[in-house]
Amino acid sequence: FLETDDAAAAIQSVYEQAAFLRKIPTEALKDTIFASWKTIQLI
Repeated sequence: FLETDDAAAAIQSVYEQAAFLRKIPTEALKDTIFASWKTIQLI
């Protein structure tokens, strides 16, 4: 999970950097995070 609760960075910037580091498209990262949320029933 990625968050920006205590940071000045926008969540979009965090997602973009995480996707870059994982060498995957930002949309793929979003899909993975969304699936994780569903798995643990956050949504």
